[in-house]
Amino acid sequence: AAATNAPSPSPSGADLAGHTESTARAGMAMSKTSSHREADAETSAFVKQESTPADPKSNINTNNTNMASGFTKKSDPRKTSRVPAGQFERVARFAGLGLGMAMGTVGQLMREVGSGSVGKGGVKGLVLNEANSDRLTMALCRMRGAALKLGQLLSIQDEHVIPKDSPLRQVIDRVREEAEQMPPQQLYPTLEASLGRDWRSKFRDFDDEPMAAASIGQVHRAVTHDGMQVAVKIQYPGVADSIDSDIANLGTFVGPFAPRGLFLSTALEELRNSMKMETDYRLEAELTEKMRGLLADDAGLRVPRVQWELSSDRVLATELLPGVPFDQVSEMSQEVRDHVARSMLRLTLRELFEFHLMQTDPNWSNFLYDAETGTLNLIDFGATMTYSHDMCYQYAHLVKAAVDKDRQTLLDVSLQMGFLTGEETPEFLAAHVGAAFITGEPFAAEEYDFGSCRMTERNSEYIATMLAGRLTPPPRFVYTLHRKLSGAFLSCMRLRARIRCRDIFLEHFNALEQRHQQILSSSTSPASLSSDEAAQEQSPLSAAPV
Repeated sequence: AAATNAPSPSPSGADLAGHTESTARAGMAMSKTSSHREADAETSAFVKQESTPADPKSNINTNNTNMASGFTKKSDPRKTSRVPAGQFERVARFAGLGLGMAMGTVGQLMREVGSGSVGKGGVKGLVLNEANSDRLTMALCRMRGAALKLGQLLSIQDEHVIPKDSPLRQVIDRVREEAEQMPPQQLYPTLEASLGRDWRSKFRDFDDEPMAAASIGQVHRAVTHDGMQVAVKIQYPGVADSIDSDIANLGTFVGPFAPRGLFLSTALEELRNSMKMETDYRLEAELTEKMRGLLADDAGLRVPRVQWELSSDRVLATELLPGVPFDQVSEMSQEVRDHVARSMLRLTLRELFEFHLMQTDPNWSNFLYDAETGTLNLIDFGATMTYSHDMCYQYAHLVKAAVDKDRQTLLDVSLQMGFLTGEETPEFLAAHVGAAFITGEPFAAEEYDFGSCRMTERNSEYIATMLAGRLTPPPRFVYTLHRKLSGAFLSCMRLRARIRCRDIFLEHFNALEQRHQQILSSSTSPASLSSDEAAQEQSPLSAAPV
């Protein structure tokens, strides 16, 4: 419920309601205020090498305190708990959580009645009391899978979405920090099933203590026989098979609190689809290599090599890349911050307008800055999506309309793409246009100061109107696209960057326009541009050229 007010910015001309709902529900908009030390194992948690003492049982450095995942490895062992692997066991855990929180709520109500303070904390304070917060945190950390994923996704929301002093913020901040690792009794059989009974012999060294643990799996450092340091991502048993039941149970928990305009069922369905992609490590390996090839001509960006012989559908090994996540870059010089933000924004537009292939998880831990080389190292391609040429072309014109403050074109293209039904109230349309114009401002300015833009605060004024007046859920592609676009803007805000966004936008917009005209002149339908695009298009669009 707290996520319904998400004022996440996006450089799109789509109404912010669609953008806001998608980023809030998918939970992927990057926070400009949180520390983002999420230690999300899905990010592959690559490590920057340091000259610290090695673990006595291995020549792998396990005392590293500069984890590329944004996670600082603690000296004390991470909490260990068995991952509930069977669907029946996971359903039972959800039921137990619900019963426990109901009893905790009743207990809190009785205490408030006794003290004469009934209602002071509101319904949220009553439900998320201290005892229930502990119950919820422990349950999410031990369940892993979709349950923990949702908690961690909410943890990176802006403070205007989930205030610092709210009970929910306290829960999700703890969830981000307290993910538990699976015990050896589950770790070793998983590795054996994926890499064979002799799995350990395939490494020169393997650190049994994970460097990071989160919702879908945990990451271990290792060294191959040829000396390459690698990150080995190992999926929790049963997580992939329990996605459907977990999503259904989450809907039961969250449903009563969700406003009509949130279209919760659609959001949860997209979360389901996204998690099923992210649990297919072979697919992620293929997408990693594909993106590596596309960016081979860019010396400022680097994608890790996949170690195919050490990977499977539940285990993924890739080379470790050096660097620090964005939260550490935010403390560097203005010149460095501007350079990193410019690289991030250029990459995002290139993915959308040139490749039509986008890594849609904007977690700061997925973008590592290597100060020695000045490069931005990219990791974790589990949430990589392919979009059609038609959609990208229309969307580019949606952004251009917002940049030019062209109200009629914005409304026309929004209707064409399915953001509007044509039956919306004047109040809703005014909010739709107003929010879009605000999010188009960076691309209209010669130089834009993200540090003082107040974009989220200004857009938050439109949220209530759009949630109340929205008549249709946004197009399917929005749920993935907008979480990356909003993440790119929020990252620039966190870095307090000052960059010439208009030049970057026009460079890629004009290149896309030129390509589109070439397609038309050759009498080739954009939709049939490639069999790969047609096969992987997220949301079929029967769009005519704008």
